[in-house]
Amino acid sequence: MARQAPHPPAAGPHTVRVLRLLAANRLLPKEGWGLSRELCAAAVPFVKALLWYTYCPAAVTNILGGTTKRPLSVELVGDFTNYPHPLPLPESLVRLVLSDFTGSLAPLPPSLRCLHLSIHLDDGEDIINSGVQAFLGHAVALIRSAPQLEELYLFGPFADEGEVATLRLCCGSATQIPLALKTIKLENWDLESWESIQLLLSPEVAILRFENCHFKFSDAATRESITMFPLPEQLVTLELDGCGRSVSQLIFHELPATLRGIFILSSAIKAIFTQGLPAGLVSFALGSLDHEFGISAHMLPQNLEELWVGGRCEPLETLPPRLRVLKMTSYEHELPQLPDTLETLELHDCDHDVVQLPERLRSLSLSCFRVNTPPLLPTGWPPLLEHLSYWTDITIHCLSFRGCL
Repeated sequence: MARQAPHPPAAGPHTVRVLRLLAANRLLPKEGWGLSRELCAAAVPFVKALLWYTYCPAAVTNILGGTTKRPLSVELVGDFTNYPHPLPLPESLVRLVLSDFTGSLAPLPPSLRCLHLSIHLDDGEDIINSGVQAFLGHAVALIRSAPQLEELYLFGPFADEGEVATLRLCCGSATQIPLALKTIKLENWDLESWESIQLLLSPEVAILRFENCHFKFSDAATRESITMFPLPEQLVTLELDGCGRSVSQLIFHELPATLRGIFILSSAIKAIFTQGLPAGLVSFALGSLDHEFGISAHMLPQNLEELWVGGRCEPLETLPPRLRVLKMTSYEHELPQLPDTLETLELHDCDHDVVQLPERLRSLSLSCFRVNTPPLLPTGWPPLLEHLSYWTDITIHCLSFRGCL
């Protein structure tokens, strides 16, 4: 009697975990995503739908009125006022993006967690005579109707000559802000006072980001500095990118002890910390090309793991002992001794010789454009080094003469 071939072993929990991990990291071929609903959900955590006003109304309604239980992200772009009924929103909606949107929406579902609102102006349009104010009024109504909202992103409109709308236009009447908000991102706004921002803040806010915002306080012309308002007690991350204009200094007094990341990158404003940095700070980035910022080695917390400095600053004689990532741009002083814990080193527009590197270093990136001869590199590489990037405008054959290759 012929023997039957043995059946393959059933996939156990460990096999399923491995397949789920492969799918989540896009390592499983698309053909394998349909092996099970669980693997498909791991490969694509949520479904994205981008809908323009030019699309067929029936197609838009079918997509928005679907019964999928998968988490859904929807972006609506343009004027939907010609649609016959309020646009339905699926019960599984977790993220809603409205870009230059006009039209009528059904009530926001309880599942919504992220709301992104943005508006742009055409050439020659001004804020007063455009549809900006109507859009902002609609935005306020949406914010107030979503008490479960956790993430809010407001992208303000540019006007002629780089002018931007005041944030007060958007949230001046938004007195019922969702108490669950944990992330607030503001981009392209004029800030006439801190009051409009404080209207948006709930005690639970953990991430606060300003990008390309202009501080235009009423008395800014008579002073060079403004003081940061008291930040939420639970704040974890504070980011300011490309902000400034009317004032040249932003003064921070007492910072929340919960802060783990501070990122201030601006060529127009100088950050001053009168009471130092929180002891629990893990990531710190400070850069300014127009101002010399006053950060010294004794101000850096001992537990700091990531540090980025760009522009003119005081020489750093020492570095925190637990530092894992160090990034420097246009640093003109002698390079301090690198800690043994360092894993990533990036020196951009610097001319330092790097002849001794920590053994734990895994990534090294160097660029220099201001010298005639390239900086020295070590004769031996760290055993764990995985990534090396070397940028220079000097011809590559010069490197071999210095033992770099």
